Amino acid sequence: MDRRTFLTASLAAAAGWAWPQAYCLAAPCRAFEPTLFVVDSALPGSRSYMTSQCGEGARYLAAGSDMGVLWYERLCDWRGPVKGVLRPSDCFVLRNLSLADGRAWRSMAAGADVGESSASARVLAFEIGPMLRASRL
Repeated sequence: MDRRTFLTASLAAAAGWAWPQAYCLAAPCRAFEPTLFVVDSALPGSRSYMTSQCGEGARYLAAGSDMGVLWYERLCDWRGPVKGVLRPSDCFVLRNLSLADGRAWRSMAAGADVGESSASARVLAFEIGPMLRASRL
């Protein structure tokens, strides 16, 4: 292989690798996505948390019995932030799935005393950060 062929082939390979990343960074910003609230009707604090935090244009989604199904059917493609109040077991599933997807996760004990840790809480308030533009192609 001569030098010209080698340079042409390596430039084509580099452009093929860099094009998706450059396209993703050069894409215009998407419109603002409102906050999606996950509401568990069995928990009295869930609906009241949503109404106290609800801004204009916020949407809500009823939490079912299986958080994995909820994540893959509704939440993993939602680009905006997701908030809610759920049981610790449901928050554990959502935490692992959101962190595996590269999204930020925050949680705290909801309706608890100041000294109570989230490990002993019966209900957790959570927030999953918005999806970054470059996190998925």
